[in-house]
Amino acid sequence: MRQFTAWLRRRDPGLAAMRRAARTAVVMPSLFALCTQVFHAPVTGTFAAFGAFAMLLLVEYTGPVVQRLRAHAALGAAWLVLVSLGTLASRSVWIATAATLVVGFVVLFSGVVSSVLAGATTSLLLAFILPVSAPAPLAQLPDRLIGVVLAAGTSVIAVWLLWARTQADPLSAPAARVCRAAAVQLCTDADYFTGRAVGPAFGECRACAQETRSSTQKLQQAFTATPYRPTSLSTGSRALVRLVDELTWLSAILAEAAPAIEDGSTGTRQSSVVRKAAATVLELAAEMLDDPRITPDRLRAGVEELRQALTALEDGAVNRLPMPDGGSDGRRGLDTLVDSLDVTFRAQEVAFVVLQIARNVDIARTADHRSWPDPRPVA
Repeated sequence: MRQFTAWLRRRDPGLAAMRRAARTAVVMPSLFALCTQVFHAPVTGTFAAFGAFAMLLLVEYTGPVVQRLRAHAALGAAWLVLVSLGTLASRSVWIATAATLVVGFVVLFSGVVSSVLAGATTSLLLAFILPVSAPAPLAQLPDRLIGVVLAAGTSVIAVWLLWARTQADPLSAPAARVCRAAAVQLCTDADYFTGRAVGPAFGECRACAQETRSSTQKLQQAFTATPYRPTSLSTGSRALVRLVDELTWLSAILAEAAPAIEDGSTGTRQSSVVRKAAATVLELAAEMLDDPRITPDRLRAGVEELRQALTALEDGAVNRLPMPDGGSDGRRGLDTLVDSLDVTFRAQEVAFVVLQIARNVDIARTADHRSWPDPRPVA
């Protein structure tokens, strides 16, 4: 049994397909038996069975439980509309053909606008093709709609209670790993630039940089592994999608900011403070990505400390500018400034990207904590 479970998990990560199949295997025949054997309504049973099949097996929504239930309810409403249109169009072959062409184009094209609709195109097409390919008098329309209502209601309950999926999305965990790897790299680079032993520290810096690149590649693979964007259209989900680009940007900057040679230039104390403050912010962001229940208070405090460290870095760079009439001392001061300028600039660049990452994580989790009727936008 353990070998079978391991084999299944390798081919079905998270048991997503198994979950959908199990729900459908329980709900679909139960609805069909209830409608045909108890209510003696074969038309209602047919549409209830096909509706449960389409709403439970052919779609998989992501995000919090409330968002998933809301999406399934909206799918049920769309089924009511499409079944009504298909029943009306089925009375004439030519009207049915033209209507299928129009509805098919609209449903498939809607996937360009919305990832939620893109993930439900097969289910929506079935909602129209089933009634339009089975001509029936309008007197059967109420029975068909009752079947759809039963399927939609049962599907919402099944998604909520039957093998409920944990509130998780495919981007939070890999994004948190990138944040932690980048935080370790920033702390290591900060120690190196403040005078840590050159040999071991340099090798450790290169290893940390490689770990950050590897984590970023896994995040990109998680984002591109599905044919459609692996999140919903909520404010929090859109903020998480932006993290993919921002963390990729951060990885590229850290690759440039890492020590390139063992005897390279060193930075100032302020640049190391900025790196460590940025590492703290990334650690806090990773905690919020792993646990959506955490409030953003600590993250906002870390962001404020990073802003203060960045201000001190900029002020220090201005104060270290050599005087134009300093003679040879001015020349040596200019050489020293130029040697440390790249390290200081990279620390500033890292801080700006980390602030943007923290802002999007804050937006994502603040949006998740809002109640559904709350209309206030998250800026």
